[in-house]
Amino acid sequence: RIYDEFRTPAQTITFEELLNKPGIRYTSDEIISSSKVGHTKDWGNSTYQYLLDNTFESTIFERYQTYKEQIFDTVLTNSTDAQTIADRINEQSGDIKKTFQVVTKLQSVDRELSDFIFVEVDRNSGPMIGDIITFAEVTRITKNFNSNTVSLDCRRPTRQVLDGGDA
Repeated sequence: RIYDEFRTPAQTITFEELLNKPGIRYTSDEIISSSKVGHTKDWGNSTYQYLLDNTFESTIFERYQTYKEQIFDTVLTNSTDAQTIADRINEQSGDIKKTFQVVTKLQSVDRELSDFIFVEVDRNSGPMIGDIITFAEVTRITKNFNSNTVSLDCRRPTRQVLDGGDA
């Protein structure tokens, strides 16, 4: 499936349907400061030509104090397509996404990875007291048919544009 951040959400989970109070978690494992996309594979020698895209490396290092290069071997046949993939990787991996877990009964059993959902969250403190609706992408699904629950690990699919200088 092609990633489309403008897709219509597949479900709205109301506050009354939640069995837990979602808490925000941060993970730095998904940060990538530069990507190396393999293309034009020499099938005889099993070697690739690589396109290194480190356009936002200094911006990401300035923000998170870490360097991480990731290699993506593909079956692409030219550097133009490899640059397109590298651009998409930079869009999705240039910042740390806030993740949280939503636990419901079986009304979420039909969810799939990369589905978008709305989650109604009751905030009882802070500047925004009351119900707010959070837009989220499903990143992991755990179905427990003994307790008839579904756990959805989600992240906010906010896309932050990096310009190489300002964060």
